[in-house]
Amino acid sequence: MSNKAQATEKLATAAHKVVDDLAERAVPLEIRAKEQVGRASQTVSESAEQAKAKATDAASRAESTIREHPFAAAGVAFAAGLLTSMFLRRR
Repeated sequence: MSNKAQATEKLATAAHKVVDDLAERAVPLEIRAKEQVGRASQTVSESAEQAKAKATDAASRAESTIREHPFAAAGVAFAAGLLTSMFLRRR
């Protein structure tokens, strides 16, 4: 075998070894990444459920307050609309 062929063979063997080593190291990283994504997904789902519950509760309380004090609610809505229109006209 010529020197070029031997050098090419050594280089190919070294390259295969590097690729194999990288593949062995990548598997645990992939597993950890999947676990972290799973935990993050769980956290996001829980946070979304909590936010939905809080929003539902706030809407329920607002509805109760409006039913208990309809004239005050109408006054607040009128004032909010008036302020909004004033701010929009200035632009």
